[in-house]
Amino acid sequence: MSPIRIFLLSALIFAFFGINNAEADESNLTFVENYEIDRPFGVAISGNYAYVASGGEGLIIVNIEDPTNPTLAGSNDTDGWVTEVAISGNYAYLAAGSGGLIVLNIEDPTNPTVVASYDYWPDGSASGITILGNYAYIGAQNEGLVILNIEDPADCTFVGSYNTTGIAKDIAISGNYAYIADNGEGEGLVIVNIEDPTNPTFVGNYNKTSWNYKIDAAVDVSISGNYAFVAADTYLFVLNITNPTNSTFAGKYFTGGRALGITLSENYAYLADYGNGVVVINIEDLSNVASFIGVMNYTYNDKQGGSHVGYTFAGNGTFYCWNSLSDEFCDAYAHSVAISGDYAYVAVEPSGSYDKGGLVILDRTPFIIVEEEENVDNSNSDTTQDSTDTTDDTKDNEGTDNSNDGGPEEESIAETTEVPSITLVTSLISIGLLAIFRRK
Repeated sequence: MSPIRIFLLSALIFAFFGINNAEADESNLTFVENYEIDRPFGVAISGNYAYVASGGEGLIIVNIEDPTNPTLAGSNDTDGWVTEVAISGNYAYLAAGSGGLIVLNIEDPTNPTVVASYDYWPDGSASGITILGNYAYIGAQNEGLVILNIEDPADCTFVGSYNTTGIAKDIAISGNYAYIADNGEGEGLVIVNIEDPTNPTFVGNYNKTSWNYKIDAAVDVSISGNYAFVAADTYLFVLNITNPTNSTFAGKYFTGGRALGITLSENYAYLADYGNGVVVINIEDLSNVASFIGVMNYTYNDKQGGSHVGYTFAGNGTFYCWNSLSDEFCDAYAHSVAISGDYAYVAVEPSGSYDKGGLVILDRTPFIIVEEEENVDNSNSDTTQDSTDTTDDTKDNEGTDNSNDGGPEEESIAETTEVPSITLVTSLISIGLLAIFRRK
């Protein structure tokens, strides 16, 4: 073979593998910074602020205008054990366990003030919260779904309820339906018609007795188009909800950890997977869940001096933290993740001898789909969080600024702009090889 043919063949092989490697290396989360917080459990983003549900410390507000340098803006040590926060307008709504629903005015983020609370259900404990319009939909554990009128945030009033058979943990809203993650010995996913909020009625549920299809420990749910994504134990379950009266199993993905929170953005699901860190899953092909690819786990390591605790990028899918005071490692658990612009914000709770957690900020640029300007449709971009680019119907319906963009009627995950496909590359290589070997 002549030298020129050898050179051309080598170039084609290099180009083929180079493109494939570019695809493989494209997906990566990178650490930006973390802000130390006592035991964070939930996080919501609105404008330049991250609102963190911090257990017994109430609400912590962090200024994230410069994600590389997050700073404390304000806080309020509320009653109860705060595990989730939703933002709507100038108000933060906290799910505060036995403290019920707590409402704070956050017009001045440096001085959040409590304006109301509601805790009048006898056996309930506020676990999850979704805001839509004038209503707050609360996962009230043993009391099921509780609906409150928040037209006047300073005077929340009871509207209606639906008691599930298990422990209602989280709520997602799409259209006239509430989708309830029902934990314990519950029904997995419960679907309730909320067209009349004063009389929510059972529509259907999904759970199976067969272990391969059964949802155990459902704690979070998000909706995109005709699919419900349920975080449950060690799996992400995907259910087809085209017919709400008869939701069907579409597939499941083993996360490797303990799925506690899910956020959908474009073609990806971001899972807070407890001790397994943040798991990113490619969900582009919703018709074939078996094709879902776990893009990566993120962990972060930063041994720092003084009293600062850092998180560990162990490379094996686990968050660790380093307590420099006692010179030892402690486990760290990802509880929730929020997406805003180029960044993922993760509430990470350590355990062990060190009791400080953190708001971990990750750069998610490789996962952002860049569409051509002429194809961008902003007709439904009336949500309050301009900085979040996502297709999570449920979080948008919260009416919150941590809500993921895309309205209740959004039907599918956005199309991706891909690098040249393998089929195209293979065709070009075939043409090149024919040209090289056509003459002996």
